[in-house]
Amino acid sequence: MDGDDNDFDGRDRRGRWVKGHCPNRNGRPRKKPVISDADVGYFKQQMVEATVKGEKCWLTRHELLLHSMFDQALKGKVSMARKLFDRFESVETLWAEAQALLKRLAQQLLENYDETGKFDDKLLDEYETLRRGLTYDRAPQPERAPRRKAYAEPPTWRTRPKPQAVLALERQWAEEEAEEKARAAARSKTKAKAGST
Repeated sequence: MDGDDNDFDGRDRRGRWVKGHCPNRNGRPRKKPVISDADVGYFKQQMVEATVKGEKCWLTRHELLLHSMFDQALKGKVSMARKLFDRFESVETLWAEAQALLKRLAQQLLENYDETGKFDDKLLDEYETLRRGLTYDRAPQPERAPRRKAYAEPPTWRTRPKPQAVLALERQWAEEEAEEKARAAARSKTKAKAGST
């Protein structure tokens, strides 16, 4: 029995592995980390420095991925164009649903105010959170009135009556022009008389 090694499983008589034989060449499989939604959300929102259209800027990884997908779609990659199109459609649907929910919340707020005379704080917070999400947390900008100058500019001769010197020059130019026209007319008359005789 001692010399019976017919069913060779890679071990010697003592049960140890024989040199050069390994039943698991890849080694012990590593444990895969458990990825939660919170980890994905954190990774997606992390800011990174990137160069977009020649400018350095800070973007979230999600925004950077969308820029990359957009560039690839513009270069003609059909799969990226499809993904972006699907994403745009889903965003439009989600946007419309959110707008409808915002309207319903506003109606509930007003109905509650009509009944009780006070706004419900919980509904108001929900309304504000949704409104901020839809406007990307930007407050609506009031329309600006056109700027008015703090001081009035001193009037110039172009807005007030012209100075006497300018009027005299214009009169002189007009007289010279009239004299030139009279001379030209006299010349043409003399040429006409000379040509007829």
